[in-house]
Order: sequence, then C-alpha cells, then structure tokens
Amino acid sequence: EKRQALLKRVREKEKRKMGGGGGGRRRAAASPSDYIRGACELHLGAHISPSSKGAVDAFLSGAGGDEGGAPPPRLFVWVPRKKSGEASAGGGGEDEWDEALASTEELDASNLGALAFVRGAVVAAAAAAAAASGAEGAEAGGAGGGNAIRSAAQVQCMTLNPRVYLDEEEGTEEKGEEKEAEEGKGADASGEAGGGMTFLSLQMYARHCFVPAVRAVEAMDDEEKKEEAPDLAAEEIPEGPKTPTTPRSASQKQKKKKSRALESLEDRLRELDVALGQCRRSALGQIPRVTLRAHPIVGSAATDLPPGGKIDLDALGLGDKMEDDAFLNEVQGGVSGWIGQIRKVTVLPGTTPFPSLGDENDEEAEGGDADLEEVSFWTDLESALKHVRSELTKPEVLLTLQLLKSAKRFLATIALENNTGLEAAENHASDVAGFLREYPAQSLAAARDLTQIGEAADAAFAHLPRVRKSRYYDVERTVRLVEATSSTFRRRVGGALREVHGPNGIILRLPFAQYEEEVRHPTLDVFVRFDGECDKFRTFLLDQSRRGGMRVSSAETGKTPKEVVDSMELRHAALRDRLEAVHDFRVRHERLRTVVGEVLVGETTAAASSASGEGGAEEGGADPAAVAKEAMREVDEAPVAAFASVDLLDLSPGGEQAFRTALENYDRRVDAVEEGLARLLRDKLTACQDAEDMFRVFARFNPLLTRTRVRTAVKEFQLRLISTVGESVERLRLKFTQRYESSPASRLARVRGVPPVSGKILWARQMERQVRALMDRMGDVLGPGWGQHLEGRGLRRAGDELLSKLDARPYFRGWVAEWERELASASNARLHSYPVLIGPDSAYGSGPNAPLVASVNFDARHEDLFRELRMLRWLGYGRDVPRTLTLVSEEAQGRYAYAAAIKTALRSYAAARELVTPELEPLVAPQLRDVRESIAEAFDAPKSEEAGGKAARRKRVRWDAKNVGDWVAGLTEFVARFEERVETLLRACDRVDIALDLLGKVDYDGAMGAVVGSVQKVVDELSLAGYADLARWVEVVDDRMGIVLGRRLEGALLEWCDAFGVAAPADERDNEEGDEEKKEGDDAATAKAKQRALTLVPPIAVEILLRNQEISASPAVPSVRAAFLAELHDYMGVVCCLPRPTSGRFEVFESGAGDSGTRRSTTFDRLVRSVNPKTLADSYSVVEAHVTALSDFVHKWLSYQILWDTRVTDVAGNMGEDVDRWHDLLREASDARLALDASSSAPESFGPVSVRYDKVQSQINLKYDSWQRELQSCFAAVLGRKIEALHDRVSEAKSKLESASLDASSASTGEIVLGVTFLQEMKQLLGPWGKEVERLLESERLLKRQRHSFGSEWMEASRAQGQYQQMEQVLTKRSRTVDEQIPLLQSRVEAEDKVAGQRAAEIMGKWEEEKPLGGQAKPKDALEILTKFEFSLKKAKIDQENLIKAKDALGLESAAGGAEDAVSECLDELGDLKEVWEAVSPPNDALDDLKDTPWATCVVRKVRKGLDDIAQQLRSLPNRVRQYEAYTSLNDTVKSYLSGQSVLNDMKTEALKDRHWKTILQRLGIRLSYSELTVGLLWDHGVMNRKKEMGEILAVAQGEMALEVFLGQVRDRWMKQELELVLYQNRVRLIRGWDDLFGTLDDHMGGLVLMRSSPYYRSVREFQEEGKLWEDRLTKLRTAFDAWVDVQRRWVYLEGIFFGSGADIKAQLPAEWSRFKSVDGEFVTLMRRISSRPFAMEVLNVDNVQRTLERLGNLMGVIQKALGEYLERQRSDFSRFYFLGDDDLLEIIGNSGEPGKVLGHIGKMFAGMASARIDNENLPDDTIARLDAMVSKDGEMVPLDKTIDVTSKKAVKVWLKELEDGMHTTLAKLLHGAVSEDASSSLLSASDDGKA
Repeated sequence: EKRQALLKRVREKEKRKMGGGGGGRRRAAASPSDYIRGACELHLGAHISPSSKGAVDAFLSGAGGDEGGAPPPRLFVWVPRKKSGEASAGGGGEDEWDEALASTEELDASNLGALAFVRGAVVAAAAAAAAASGAEGAEAGGAGGGNAIRSAAQVQCMTLNPRVYLDEEEGTEEKGEEKEAEEGKGADASGEAGGGMTFLSLQMYARHCFVPAVRAVEAMDDEEKKEEAPDLAAEEIPEGPKTPTTPRSASQKQKKKKSRALESLEDRLRELDVALGQCRRSALGQIPRVTLRAHPIVGSAATDLPPGGKIDLDALGLGDKMEDDAFLNEVQGGVSGWIGQIRKVTVLPGTTPFPSLGDENDEEAEGGDADLEEVSFWTDLESALKHVRSELTKPEVLLTLQLLKSAKRFLATIALENNTGLEAAENHASDVAGFLREYPAQSLAAARDLTQIGEAADAAFAHLPRVRKSRYYDVERTVRLVEATSSTFRRRVGGALREVHGPNGIILRLPFAQYEEEVRHPTLDVFVRFDGECDKFRTFLLDQSRRGGMRVSSAETGKTPKEVVDSMELRHAALRDRLEAVHDFRVRHERLRTVVGEVLVGETTAAASSASGEGGAEEGGADPAAVAKEAMREVDEAPVAAFASVDLLDLSPGGEQAFRTALENYDRRVDAVEEGLARLLRDKLTACQDAEDMFRVFARFNPLLTRTRVRTAVKEFQLRLISTVGESVERLRLKFTQRYESSPASRLARVRGVPPVSGKILWARQMERQVRALMDRMGDVLGPGWGQHLEGRGLRRAGDELLSKLDARPYFRGWVAEWERELASASNARLHSYPVLIGPDSAYGSGPNAPLVASVNFDARHEDLFRELRMLRWLGYGRDVPRTLTLVSEEAQGRYAYAAAIKTALRSYAAARELVTPELEPLVAPQLRDVRESIAEAFDAPKSEEAGGKAARRKRVRWDAKNVGDWVAGLTEFVARFEERVETLLRACDRVDIALDLLGKVDYDGAMGAVVGSVQKVVDELSLAGYADLARWVEVVDDRMGIVLGRRLEGALLEWCDAFGVAAPADERDNEEGDEEKKEGDDAATAKAKQRALTLVPPIAVEILLRNQEISASPAVPSVRAAFLAELHDYMGVVCCLPRPTSGRFEVFESGAGDSGTRRSTTFDRLVRSVNPKTLADSYSVVEAHVTALSDFVHKWLSYQILWDTRVTDVAGNMGEDVDRWHDLLREASDARLALDASSSAPESFGPVSVRYDKVQSQINLKYDSWQRELQSCFAAVLGRKIEALHDRVSEAKSKLESASLDASSASTGEIVLGVTFLQEMKQLLGPWGKEVERLLESERLLKRQRHSFGSEWMEASRAQGQYQQMEQVLTKRSRTVDEQIPLLQSRVEAEDKVAGQRAAEIMGKWEEEKPLGGQAKPKDALEILTKFEFSLKKAKIDQENLIKAKDALGLESAAGGAEDAVSECLDELGDLKEVWEAVSPPNDALDDLKDTPWATCVVRKVRKGLDDIAQQLRSLPNRVRQYEAYTSLNDTVKSYLSGQSVLNDMKTEALKDRHWKTILQRLGIRLSYSELTVGLLWDHGVMNRKKEMGEILAVAQGEMALEVFLGQVRDRWMKQELELVLYQNRVRLIRGWDDLFGTLDDHMGGLVLMRSSPYYRSVREFQEEGKLWEDRLTKLRTAFDAWVDVQRRWVYLEGIFFGSGADIKAQLPAEWSRFKSVDGEFVTLMRRISSRPFAMEVLNVDNVQRTLERLGNLMGVIQKALGEYLERQRSDFSRFYFLGDDDLLEIIGNSGEPGKVLGHIGKMFAGMASARIDNENLPDDTIARLDAMVSKDGEMVPLDKTIDVTSKKAVKVWLKELEDGMHTTLAKLLHGAVSEDASSSLLSASDDGKA
C-alpha cells in the first residue's frame, strides 16, 4: 500500500516535472534551489535535511572549492538506508525516509535513492558570452558572472538510483532461510524486476548525463563560431591570390567534422536511450521462459544417449521401468507440467491485449511507447516459442516421450503434441512478428529533428499496408498501433521543438520570418503528411475489411469495421492544435507590429513635415518619434511578459490553462497600445468636415482597423459611412435590375448605332467601376477583411454579386465561342458555303418532331458583326477577336444582295406553303417539287431520285459559285408559279365548301343529287387544269361530303323514330302533357318531316287463317319484318345511294388498275357506319317494337292451336284425382270462352302493318265448345269415384264402431283399451269427412250448372252425405255408452297402466346396470347388449302409447314425464350409444391388428402410419360421438401410443443385442421369449412409461455399437489396406500416398487410445482383447512407416545422383557409390517383396523390418554428408554453381550428358543469358551438341565468336566454363567493333560537313 501511494504521488509530480537536460521540462522562472528541491521530491520522495543545507549552498554559490577557488563541480543527494532497529524505533512509518543527505564530495553507496547535480559545461561559455556582450537575462546565466549558479538552466540532474520501490529492502538477509523456497520460485520475477531497474538506471545515465554533455560541447562550439566570425571577416584580404589551403580553412574543416561527429553521437545516444527503454519494458513484461526438466532418472539416462542414434531403453537401463507404474506416473505428471508451462506461452498470442496508450496529456506516463512495446512483445514471443521448440528436441525430452510411447502411455504424448497449441502459436507469432519486425517504431522514437520524424512517419505508413499479408493481425489491433504511432509522433515532434527552441523559444527567441522557416513550415509539413497518410490508411483498412482480407477483431465485440476504424484517436491532434494556436498568435502579433509601425511611422512623418512647415513644434508637445518608439517597445515586450514562464509544449490541463492565461495577459498588455491608437484615430475623424474627409482618414489608418479596440472606437463613424456606401450600392443594384435591354443606355446606344453586345459590355464596365470604387471605400472604412464583419457582410455579398454579374469577359468569351461553334459547325458540315439552310421551324420549338423550314444561309447578325467588331476593338477586345470572325464579316458584305432576294422568295414560298394543307399538297406537288429541288441545289442534301433529268444533273450552288445569280432568278420564278397554282386551287376549294354547306340544308329527297353534281363539276375542272394526284384530294372531299351526308342521314333516322315511335307509357305521357314549352317547340318543320316519313312508307296487310286444322298468319311475322326493314333501308338509301365524286372521268388512257384493285364503291353506302349507333339502333328498335307487338298479337291467336293439338285424355291424366284442380280448370275454361265471345272483329294496326282475324274467330269458338264438353265428362268420372270411396269408408267405420266391445263387465282390459282408442280415433276423423262431403256436393253442382248429363250408374253425392249422418249418430250413441262406464273403465285402464309401468321400470333398471358406457368394453359386446335392450324398450313404448290414448279417451290424467318419457329417453340414449360404438368399432379393430404385430417383423414406420390413420379416423368422427367415454378412452390410448413412438423407434435398432433384450424383458415383466414378443405386449407392459430405463439401456447399446463399428472399421481397413505403388525408373515400385496413410494411422491410433477411456470398453471383454491387439499392430506399423518414408525419400534422392549422373559421381565418390549400391540392392529387394503382396499388414510379417530400415537410413545419411562435400568442391571449381541450389546442381551433374536439360539452368547462373542455341547438324561422332549462340530472356540471339563442342568425355563444368569464356570474348569483340564503327561514322560525318 505504501508503494502504491508513493507511485501515485510520483506520477502526479512527474506531470509537473521541471527537470533539465534533453528530455525534461522546466520553467524559465524556477530558481536553482527550487529546482534541486523539486528534483529531490520528485525522484527521491524526500527533502534535504537541515544538516546538509551547507553543501547545497556551497554548490550553488561556487564557494568552498579546492585550490584555485574552483567551484564544486557536482552535488550528491541520497536517502540513506536505516537499520531495522532504527526503523522500528522510529515507528516504521513513512516519515523515517523523508530526509535526504547531501554532499559535494562523496556518495553513500548504500542508499534507497540518489541524485547527482552537475554544473553544465555550457555555464562557463554562457557566462563568458554574457560578460563580453554586457547582456542581462535570466537565461544567459547571472547578472554578475562568477561561479555562482543563478538559474536552473545552469544545473543538470542525473538520477543515479530513483526511489520508486520502497519495499526493496534487505529483509531477505534476516528471513533468508525462511523464504529460500519462495525466492527459488520467484527467482524469475525478481530477476525481471532487477533487470528493469538496471535498464532504468542505464537509461537515466544516458539521458541525464551523456546527452547533456554532448549538447554542452555543441553549445561551446557554437559560441566559438560566433567569436571567430568577426575575426574571419577582419582577416579577409581583398587583394592577392588565395592559397588553396590555409591553417584557418583546415581548422574550419576539422570543426565541421567535429560538428558532424557530435550530431552523429547525439543520434546514437538517442537510439541508445530508446533501446534501453525497450529493453526495460521487455524485462518488466518478460515472457515466461520455458524450461522442460525431465525426471532425474530419465535425465541421467539421457546423458548416455548417443547423438542422432536410436533410443534403446534397455541399453539405457530403463527397460525395467516399463512396468513401474509409480515411475511412469511421475514421468507422465512431469509431461503434464510441461504442457502447462508451454500453454502459458502459447496462449499469449490470443490473449495479450495491445499495450496501454496511457494518459493522452501526459508525455511521461506509462504507455507512451506502446508501439515499441507491441513490436518488442511479438519479437520476444517469437523467440520464446522458438526456444520452446528447441526445448522439445532436447535428449531428455525425446527420451521421456519415447519411454511413454513404449509404455503405451499415448495420452500424455498425444496431449503434448496436440493440446499445447504450439504450432498455432508459432504460426501466429511468426506471422505478426514478420509484419512488425521491420516496423520503424524505433526510428520514429529516436528521430532527432522534424525531417527525420517525417521520414520515419512516412516509413511507418509505407510499412502498415503490409498488414494485409498477415492472417492474424486484425483491424482493431492495427488501429491501436496507429494510435500508438500517433502518440510517439506527437512526443517526438514536441521533443524536437523543445530541444532546439526550449519550452517557449518559438515565441520569445525566433523572429517571425525565422519562425516561419524553422518551425511553422516544417511542423505543418509533417502534420499534413501524417494526417494524409493516416486518411489513406483508414481507407485501406476499410477496403481490406470489406474484401474480407482482415478480421475486425480477435474478440467478438460486435463492431463493424467502420466503427472500429472511426474509433481511431490520433494523439498528435492536441499538439497540432497547440502549434496552430501559437501560429495564430505569432501572425496576430506580427500583424500588430506591422500595423503599429506603418501607422505611427507615417503619422510621425506627416507630423514632422507639418511641424517644419509651421516653423517648428510647439513647446511642451509630445515627440511623435518618441511616441512611436514607446509603442513599438510595448508591442515587442508584450509576448515576453506573457510567455516568459509558460511551457508552450505542455499539453496537460495545467499547461492548457497556463497557455490561455498567457494569451489573456498578452491581450491586456496590448490593450493600452490599442487605446492610444484608437484615440488618435477618433480625433482625426472628429475633425473631418464631410464623408470624403472621413474616407481619406480611414484610408490612411486602415491597417489599425484589424484591432478590436480601434474598431470599437470608430464604430459610429463606420456605421455612418457604411450607410452612405449602402445607399450607393442600392442605387446601383436598382439600376442593374432594370437590365441593359430596358435601360435608357440601351435606347441611346441604338440611336447612336452602338451594337447590342458592345453596348452591354460598355454599360457593364461603367457599373463595375462604380462598384469597385464603393468596395475600396468599404475596405478603407472596415479594414482588409471588411467582408467578414457583420456590418460589411451584406455589402460585400451585394458587391460580389454585382461584380460577378458585371464581369464582361465571360459574356464576350461566350459570344465569341458561340460564333466559333457556329462557324466550326458550318465548316465541319460544309453548310457555310451553301445559300440555304434547312432547320426546324421555331414556331413549333426545337424538338425532334418540329417541321423543317428553309431559310437563307445568311445570319441577320452578320449585318451587325462589323459594327460589333469595330466597337469591341475600341473597348480593348481587339486582340481577343478571332481572325475567323473578321473574315466572316467581310464575306457577309458580298453575299447580302443575294441573301435578301433568297429571303424574299423563301418568305413568299413559306406564305403560300402555309395555305396548302396536307390534303391540297399532292395537287401542287410538281410545282412544290420544282421549288424544293431548286432549294436543294443550294443546300448540302441528296437530290430526290424522282427529279431526274436536267435537275438531277445540275451542280450544287454555293455562295462562291458564278451561277448563284441565275439560281436566285430560277428560284424566284418557281415560287411565283407555285403561288399561282395555289391560288387557283384555293378558289376551287371555296366552291366545294359552298356546295357542302348547301348539301346540309336541302330537303331529304332528290334535291341532294343536284348538289352532289355541282361538286363533281369542280372536280372535273381541276382535272382538266392538270392538277396532279387529284384523286387524293377527291378522297378528302368525299370524306367531307360523307360527314355532311352522315349528319343528314342521322337526322332522317331520328325523324323515322318520331314518325313510327311506339306510344310512351302513361307516366311519360303525363310528363309530356305537363311540358308545355316543349309542346310549343314542336314546329311545322318537324310535323312536315314526320309526314314525309309516313308518306315514304306504304302500308303492309296481314291476315290470320285456319288451314288444314292449323292456324297461321299470312304473311308470316318474319316476312313482315323483312318488308318493314326494306322500307327502312329505302328511306336510308336517299343518302346512301348518292354518287360519290370521282377524278378520272376525263382520263381516257388511265388503266384503272388501282380502281380494280381496291374496288372503290361509287355511292355513300358507307355512311351507315358513321351514324350514331344509338340512333341507328333506335331506328331498328322502332321496327322491332312494332314487329314484336305484331308477333304478340299473332301469337295470341296462334295459341288457340292447342285446341287442335292437345287431347282431353292427356289433360285428364295430368289433373289426376285432385277434385280441387279439376274444379279450377273448369272455371278457367268457362272464363276463356266468355272472353273469346267478347272480342271484336275489326283489324288491328301496328305502324304501317294492319292485321285481320275475323275468319278464324268463329272456327275457334266451335272448337272451344267441343273441347269443354270432353273435359266435363272426364271430371264427372273422377268425381263419381271420389263419392263412392267416401261412402265405403264411412260405412265401414260405422260397422266397426257398432261391433266394438265397450262393456266393462265382460270385455278384457286389452279389448276395452282398443275399443276406447278406436272410439277416440273416429271422433277425430268425423270433422275431415264432413268437409270432404261438402266439397263433393259443390263439384256436383258445378257440373249441373254447365249442363252436364249424368249416366244411370251415377251415385249422387247425397247418398254419401246420408251415410255420414248415420255414422255421426252411431258415434254419439257409443260415446254415451262409454260415458256411462267410465269409472269402471278407468279403474281397468289404471291397473293396466301400473303393470306396464312396472315392466318398463324393470327394463330400465337393467338398462342402467348393463348399458355399455365405459371405454373398456369391446365394441362387439357393446353392440350385442344394445340390440337386446332395443327390442324390449320398443315393445314397452308401444304399450305406453296405447295406454295414453285410452287415458285420454276416458279422461284420465297422464303423469307428466312418466314411464313413457323414461322409455323414450332410454331409447334415445340407446340410439346414441349404438351410433358411438358403431363409429369406434373400425378404429378399435385396426388397433387390435396393430397390437398383434410380432416385434421381430415389426416395421415401426408402418406402426406409426397405422396409429396416424386410426387417429385420423377418430378426428373425422362427429362431435356428438367425441363426447362419450368410448371415444375418449380409445383416443387417449392412441395418443399415448403415438407419444411413446419415439421409444419404439429407439428400440428398433441393431444396437440392441440379445443381452440387451433380456434385460429389457426382465424390467418390463414379460416372461416370453424375444420371438413371441408383440407390439401389444410392449404397449400393455408400459414401455412408454419407462423411457428413462429404456434410454439407459439404449445408451449402453449404442455406445457398445459405436465401439464395435469402430473396431470393425479398423479391422476392415487395415486387413484390406493396399499400399499404393508407383513404378519408378522402370526398376522398382515405390510407395506413395504417405499423407493419407499416416493420417488414417494417426486417426485410428488416437481412436483406439480414446476408446479405452470409454465406460463401455471395460464392460465387454471382446472389445478389450481386440482393441489391445490392434493398438499393438498399428503402433508397430506406424514406427515402420516412419522409417520407411525417410529411407525411400533418401533413396530416390541419391539414386538419381549416383545412377543417373554417369561416371562422374562414381569416379569422384567411389566409396559412397559402392555403399549406395549395396543400400540400393537391399532396398530394391525389400520393395519387390512388398510389391508381390502390397498389403499394409504384410509389412509386419517382414523379419526385422524396423532395424533394416533404420540401418539403411543411417547409411544413406553418411552418403548424403559425403555428397554435400562433393557439391561444395564442384562449386569451388566453377564459381557460378554458387547461384544454384543443391537440387539444381545435382540435376546438372546428373544430366551432364544432356546439354538441353543443363541449359535450362543457364538463366540462374548468368544474368543476361537465358539459354544457348544448340546446333545438331554435321556433328562429329564423339560430340553430343554444339553451342553456337547466346539467347537472352527476350529471345535475342548473339552468335558466339567460337562455337563450343560438348562431348561425352567433357565434364559439364568444363564446357560451362568454355561458354563463360566465349561469352566474354564475344561481347568484347562486339563492343570493340561497335566503338570502331561509331568512330568511323563520326569521321565520315565530319568530312561531309567540311565538304559542305
């Protein structure tokens, strides 16, 4: 706790630290004693004791030195260590260390912290310089010189041992033995802490001792240079020669060398400081060092292990330890400890966060070098992981692993290989370290000046994009790295400025120009570069994240890449802002100095001239020069007074507050100067007479207006002048809004002949001069930035707007550009040379659909162009006028006369063309074509092919053509002819219009033909006049006539409708009668039209006749309709049959092909289609209405045809025995006969149709009488049968009633009940029989009224009536008899009722007991019970009903809800139950079938489907069935079976063996065998309720099944595993596919190891035996394959070398060749044996295969070593072989007899040569190839000076050496020839020049 409190206090003090030297910060006003006291408090946490004050005073005063009065050079201050006894006596508190001792002589080495204060070397130089110059100041040393230290700048502090950790005492000496074990465990931590303190001490020495010493030497050199500068200037000799080397120049060179050496030394010291800091951080945050300590026994045995040899445990004495479980457990525990140690390191890549960045405002806080810490961490981590890898290869580690493998302890070895994560950590650390290793963080931290800082920052950002190659360095960590770089960048920029200029030198020491050059521009440059690179990198990061190239974060933070990148905080922003604030202050102060100097100096000059003019200044007046000097002095001293004690580079909150306070102090100092200036200016303005004088004063004092106080003083004068300027601007704006075109200036310009463009520019120039004059005055009034002031912002904006609008240059350039575009377009299209242009008509706009018109190719602006150019040259635009415009204006003058004539002709043509409509255009097409062709001759367009002849052969007319005049005359003639033809045509059109108007007014009769004839006459005249394409125009006229005639036709049809309209309904007639105004509007013309329509249609007669027993109308209704429609068509034909006009009547030689092709109609019959459909429909509707009425009338008469077509028997059969229907039929027939007699015989009219029916009327009457008589006979027969039937029923009932036994004394109870019941029924039938008798009597009377004659066998209805009356009497009598015996009958009925009730009660009692309500019953049994009770209950119900009837007859009361109701309820209940059991019977049967399914053959899926079907059947039953228990019980059972279906699914698995089923049947209590088991037994014994038990058994079975399957897979795989062999060099087959083989081996071995830990493994003995067997086999197979793959790889490598490279290898390495030949024979034999039976398990059958392979491997290792030495000799013989790897060199040696393969490696050995050309023609016998040329990479060939022959006896290195020599010789000769050729060509050209 004490340490943490002190650390907190130290950090707080560090924020206010004022230490000297290179890295510290100090305040200029601190005294030396305060500096020493503050350093002691900061570094030691103590104050100097009073006894040591003398030593401090002696050090500061410089007294008390040795001989010669030398001052003490140093002062030591330390905190002494106290003994434990003293500490306890003192209370052990913190105050015991609060005092420090001081001495100038010695230092107590045993201390808790020590400092050394030394006199800086710069002190003496500074004091000497101050004494020489007489300057005074706090920073120069002292006022009087001497040895006294008067400023903290003269003292430098070195931290010898900073007091940071208070608890590092020597307590370990007292407690050494007690804490020995703890110190052993914490040795690493203490070492780290000690190492950190060591590096800290070294860093403090470098920072506070070495660096200040170097700077002191540099400062002394600077002083010497300043002293020597005047001497050098005095020693310069203007005359005489200068010696090349003088002693002075030599010394200067030596000093320059020395200066460079000092700078280099300072750079190295800075780099040392950074490196020490990095080492300290690495020591404090050291990565755990892994040391794998083996078991002592194993360790001692490992010392005897031969290097690289096979591990033989028996030979090492560890064979007996294989069975020692305790020993193996200890070894395995040690390996587990190794895993823990390694994981402490391997987890660091994924768990170590980015180093803390520390406090943003504290430069000395922890985390300031986070980028260095990051780089150091990953590089150290990579080294630590490499160390772990090396630890794993130590002999004792390898021996430990081999021991565990031999003891079958694979779990530990596999865990060491797979669970440490070493490989992943290595990949991670290597990846990140590869990215960060070259990151220039150390260069940035050690940068000395701004240039180096900028270069280091650029290098950092150039390196950062390499992060895309890193797989593990995510976006978030990269962002933190950039932030850390920004923090280092800020620290170094601030440190560089502090080192060069001190804490406030950028304000106090540097002039403004020097500040701009040395501070402002360099810092701005580095900041801009850093920010720009940072923005680019942000974009890069986002782009990489979007592409998926980088992870966002290693942790799941949920942030998007943009959020992470946007969260980046750049730490240098605060320093940049502070430097910007300093720059703003410097600029503001410099501006103030400049303004004060300009104004006061100018005012002093003016005052001096005024005083000299007046004869001198008045006495007592102030001297203007003194005032100016005093003001300048105040301005210059203001920054010094404000910032003398401020550290400008302190960015902490305190530093920020101090900076703001200094700015406020500065503002207060300059306020007095501003006040005087403001007073002076106000006096001047007050003395002004008018606004012009004020403007002049403001113009002179304008620089002062930048000061706020001055602006405030003259505010009222500014506002007055601003209002004046505003009024002027407003007047100009008003003038501008009127625009030039509507201004008086425009009208005046037109009067004076000034063209529009020049006039507008002139007008704008005048307004621009006025606006600029006003803006200049505003600048004088408000100052340079007047546009930013609130008062001038509006005027500035208004002035800028006016100026932007008044700038004539854009307008002139636009005018010229428009002309140039037009001229360029005309030039490109060759339109400028033609007199006519074709373009869209402006009246229709400029869209694509606008019509084209011809216009003269002479712009009207050309007339004004010459005047424009002349005026523009006067305005100063002469140089800007293009030459093309001048040429165009000159050319326009020559074309103007022709242009006017063309314009007139085109105007006339256009006027005439407008009168020609599209319908008339074909008539004047020839003339129009002539005009167009003439125009086309003067326009660049293709001529029409139809023109032909002379027009087509003419050349194009251009402006510069000679025949342009003739063309203009021809165009004028064609236009005149065209106008004449158009005029004639228009007169003809007028005549046609008059005829068409008349056609709409004449009567609707033959007069229309005369009007049509007049139109035809006009057409004939035009045809004779020769108008072309007259037929089209005639068609147009025809269409117009059709419109007029169509309207006439429609009107005629309306008249038709009015004349023959059907009478309106009654309500419509009432409306018409009430509409008096409409009735008055029915004029005579309408009446006449109706009459004309009636007279045009003749009448139509229709007659109804009876012919051959058939009634018909003559003519028939369809014929009448046709005749009526024919009349309508004739009425319409008055218009439709008029002849249409035609144009070909005078065309004798016309072929008429066109008419025959189209079959043009000669009349206006098409007009029917133009009539309003409703009108036409109404016309036809009128006809149809009359025809419909006629049809109805005729149909009424035709309906009597039924009298002849229908037989009476058919009607009688349809009526049947229904008396009422017969009665109604006879009445209707009688009424129809009466209506026929009442009808009139006069004709009926329907429009023009009249109908006669008198002849058929009498015949229908006769037929009607006959038909009615037959109907009466049929009805009489029916009525007779009805009377007889009623008579028989009544007679029978009367007889039965008379014979009924109602005697209570003699009849039985049953007879009495039946008699009483019958009597009651007769009473009920008596009323209906009476009504029937009345109906029969009425029908008989109807027949009698219609005079029907009855036969002799007819029974009168009165007889039935008499029988009914007798029945009524008997019934009355019998009722009276019953009434007399009522008491006795009642008693008999009541007794019977009781007996019936008892029987019903017994039945219902049994029903209640036996009714099947429960769901446990079977449906079959339940239905049998229901059938039995149904018979009994129905019989009881019948008895009850008879008793009820008897009771009613006897007047007995029936009990409400008695036995009858109970029986009915039982019957209803029985019916419901029967329905329910019948409904559930099929599902129940299906369920029983499922239960009977044997389990052995059961398919669970089918069972589930059967249950689903049963559930579906149950769901389909109605709701009334679902309410019963039979349904619910069955449904619940099915649901329970369905819910437990998963258990059946699980149990139906192959994993359950007989042993498992035995357990299951025992737990379920089933005593049957597995073969007798059914699904129902499982359900009934509750298998669904034992899911947990079944699950446990299933889990065991599945686990054992998994083990069985795995063992089966291992067995099947390796018993059948064939080795994949491939033929090699046609000698032997080699094994390939090792990766798959090893992968499968490792998987199966790991699975077998893990299988032993399974709980199911121990429960089955078979598993244990087979698992152990295969584990041993696969372990031996893996060991053999490991050795085999190594031997095979080496054999392939060496076989190609020894057997494929010829005799060279054999000659060079005879012993190795022989040895390899032996190895080859043995290996080939082994491989051939394996090839014969290529199975993996056959390897284990080979005797001693493991030892054989190991021996072969060792032999080939020896051979490879010798081969390496051989290759080294080859490289020494031919040095270019060093450019090749071993494989390439061996390939070359092996293929020495094949030059083509060797040449493929030439490009690797020679830089400019890729290959050589081989010439195989005419070669000697012993020559393999001949090389005759060199080939470059680009395919260029250079022939060799001498060919090189490659023979079989020549070694490859020999002819390659010859090739190299040949290349040198060839290039040398070619170079010599080129030089000679160049020299000869130079001589030749020189001789040619001489001859010339």
